[in-house]
Amino acid sequence: MMMPINHMVPDLNNWGVSDQTIAILRREPNILADIAKARNRPPLPPGYCPDVIEVLFEDVPYLRSEQGVLSVLRDCLPDYQPRFIEYRMDEETAFFQVGSDIVVNRLEGIADLMGRISCRS
Repeated sequence: MMMPINHMVPDLNNWGVSDQTIAILRREPNILADIAKARNRPPLPPGYCPDVIEVLFEDVPYLRSEQGVLSVLRDCLPDYQPRFIEYRMDEETAFFQVGSDIVVNRLEGIADLMGRISCRS
């Protein structure tokens, strides 16, 4: 069966990630589709302050903060090493990491701003 054009699999070999990361992402087609879209979005702007921040381990929410109030906090074992970690801000992927490979990093503008602020302190 042929896959519809809008569900084309991205060429992961051009992403600059390890073969292990490619193998993990290929086993997660829905996550891969979301990550491919996130890679095409611009960095979050300096000064951006999200209403909702989520941290997901292997697509399971472990932490959620809504307007600065913690609404989800899931326990995990201290030695737990998730295959992949995602940070979402206002329901959009802002950062995605598989092992040591950073696959999506839209936080650069925010990090640059924080670096300038902390240097002035």
